[in-house]
Amino acid sequence: GKINPAHIIIRREVLEVRRTVSGRILFQCACCKHLPRSKRAKLSTLAPQSVGNLYRAMVRFMMNHVPACGQIPQEIKDLSPKASRVVNERGTKKYWVKSAMRKGLRDGEDGKSIVYCHPIEN
Repeated sequence: GKINPAHIIIRREVLEVRRTVSGRILFQCACCKHLPRSKRAKLSTLAPQSVGNLYRAMVRFMMNHVPACGQIPQEIKDLSPKASRVVNERGTKKYWVKSAMRKGLRDGEDGKSIVYCHPIEN
């Protein structure tokens, strides 16, 4: 699948996966997680309601949190606008879903969260 080059860098360098005590999966900014919540830029933590919403959550994170976060290095911030347009958007959404499923992420039984299960073997 196709993926935006800026998404690759944000995914590797900025986003961190966290599992709550209840098993819910959250994504957070690894650069500002050490700050009190009141000092972080908005959307520092993402809680998509389904695996299918991962791509939309990532785009919102990149549009809102990345430019506003004072802890993300400028060279990473500079990549976002340059690579913000992806030719095959559907391929990108499919990529996020397939990648999440391979890593063991699934929609929660409550229909409002993502949980971790065993990864799919290829």
